[in-house]
Amino acid sequence: MPEHRTPSRHRSGTALRLLTLALGTCMAVAACPSPIRGDDPPGAGGAGGRQPAPLPTELPTALPTGAGECEKAAARPEDCRIARMVRSIESYWTGYFRRRGGRAYRPARAVLFEQRVRSPCGVATGSVGPFYCPRNERVYLYRTFFDTLERDFAAAGGALAQAYVIAHEYGHHAQNLLGEMGSSSEGSLGEELQADCYGGVWAKYAVNTRFFPRPFTEADIRRSFESAEQVGRKTIDMDPRGESDSEWSSRPDRGSFDERRQWFTTGYESGDPARCTGPGGRA
Repeated sequence: MPEHRTPSRHRSGTALRLLTLALGTCMAVAACPSPIRGDDPPGAGGAGGRQPAPLPTELPTALPTGAGECEKAAARPEDCRIARMVRSIESYWTGYFRRRGGRAYRPARAVLFEQRVRSPCGVATGSVGPFYCPRNERVYLYRTFFDTLERDFAAAGGALAQAYVIAHEYGHHAQNLLGEMGSSSEGSLGEELQADCYGGVWAKYAVNTRFFPRPFTEADIRRSFESAEQVGRKTIDMDPRGESDSEWSSRPDRGSFDERRQWFTTGYESGDPARCTGPGGRA
């Protein structure tokens, strides 16, 4: 999935279908359609109407590079929290690549954006949400998404939901380095579910290393996914054209809410990337 998809709204045929949590990228760089559509002004004005002015394209903001920067109050507390999650995730994958031998792990820089950001995979607005761009091996994190999880859902799984989203994107980076992108017989569905499973594997590591103070229960995981789902709905609704193809949309090639939670749980309970395989998953 070396490139992000073009956003377009795919409405579910049933009101009971849950919004899925697919946060991946396209199948292959060469084959990917126009990556993240954002160069055109959002929202057509209709016959005789005027196009609203496009949002300015901002430069991504780098995360704090170390604890010292946060201790000196040189960064937002929310950014420091995300930076700590990233360091833990990268610590896990560095160790995993070392244990398996062969190619060493190459870190993926995480950057933050608020409105509209340009990457080698295209231009994205907040309605796209977090995404991974394999062309420059960076993870782009929509800041408002994480702020909302912290503000509105902190007591209902918001912390784990934040961590899951980031770990999912770094799961795509691991897929990229392992040569797994585009290799699943289930296509993007397999890669999305595998990235969910990889996120669960890291969560197990995070508990074992005391990054999280206690193990997660099934109820904890369910609440965190429900929190991320609700924020995802708000993220998609921000698209003024109503055509967002964000990985938060409900589509057969992304997996259902229950499938995603199931594969995250598989990774969490096993703590083993080799278990992230099966129908829709590949390792």
